[in-house]
Amino acid sequence: MTRTFVTRMAVAAIAGVFAIGLMAQSGRPQGRRMDPEARANFIAGYLGLTDSQKAQAKEIFGSARSEFEQGRGQMQSAREALEAAVKSNASDAQIDQAAAAVGALTTQRVASMSKRFAKFWSILTPEQREKAEALREQWKDRLQSAIGRP
Repeated sequence: MTRTFVTRMAVAAIAGVFAIGLMAQSGRPQGRRMDPEARANFIAGYLGLTDSQKAQAKEIFGSARSEFEQGRGQMQSAREALEAAVKSNASDAQIDQAAAAVGALTTQRVASMSKRFAKFWSILTPEQREKAEALREQWKDRLQSAIGRP
């Protein structure tokens, strides 16, 4: 597997577990993929978030979706530039520069979600943190088996 794929999967796992922008009542996952609202509802119910915690989570993750969409376009452009550099037999320095642009955008995305998660983590009770960690481990195990790693 390529690093890009693994990075995408890691970001997706982080975002999937903690993108709680649209909190509401508890819901159960249906099918393999849940839409963001259903995922948020599932996590809120699973963790037993209070109305106050849901409001705080909504505030913390509120702009994440629009930020992610904007970053997606930038990332696509950066990847296309890297691919073009590779296919055009560009110099090592040009490839390094294009790769650094992809790396910087990846760093920004991971840092942004990590900061949001840190804020979210701080509003959880110790019991909710244990449940969140158990859920993260389950999803991490699923991800590892999906990509064929022990």
